[in-house]
Amino acid sequence: MIGHLRGIVRHKDASRGMVLVEAGGVGYEVAVSLQALAEIPADGEEVALWIHTHVREDALELFGFPTQDERGVFRSLLSVPGVGPRLALTVLGGMSLADLVETIASRNAKGLCRIPGIGKKTAERILLDLADKLPVASRGAEAGAAGAAPLSDAAEEAVLALAHAGFRRKQAEDAVARVLADDGVAELPADQIVRRALALLVGRRG
Repeated sequence: MIGHLRGIVRHKDASRGMVLVEAGGVGYEVAVSLQALAEIPADGEEVALWIHTHVREDALELFGFPTQDERGVFRSLLSVPGVGPRLALTVLGGMSLADLVETIASRNAKGLCRIPGIGKKTAERILLDLADKLPVASRGAEAGAAGAAPLSDAAEEAVLALAHAGFRRKQAEDAVARVLADDGVAELPADQIVRRALALLVGRRG
């Protein structure tokens, strides 16, 4: 089994959630979450990923993670009935690892259901099975945001939408915070926040 992979990024495919990593003259297709994909360096640069090898009768698939904590949460998700590797990646891609662990630990079904593709029944199964079982190390991951005010429902929805559009969680949060600050209000509808935040983010890229 492959447990860790270090090599050169040859191609990133956001539509498939895949990165092609060349190591030792061999190109490995590795599935990654949207959160992880945003952190993968540009083509031609080196990347190191912790790997979960998923073996099926007709295929061998590699799933990659920037940290062992993220791989641990992924494997915990696989233990939930009805959650396969692709769905587990969808869950990981919906928010930062620290936010996801906190959402599950606090039994926040509504927060999980904000992730596209996660319905109420799936969210309830995840909470039932994992609320008290996630790796302890992950509960402290990315704890640098301690003390920050929690996002409103609309702001969190906007951040998730921006993350699924390919922006880093921190980028999305900063843009949403700036939109609300510029308007001098604590709340706006999520669709308005997304439009204004996109204008800021696209402007920065230009």
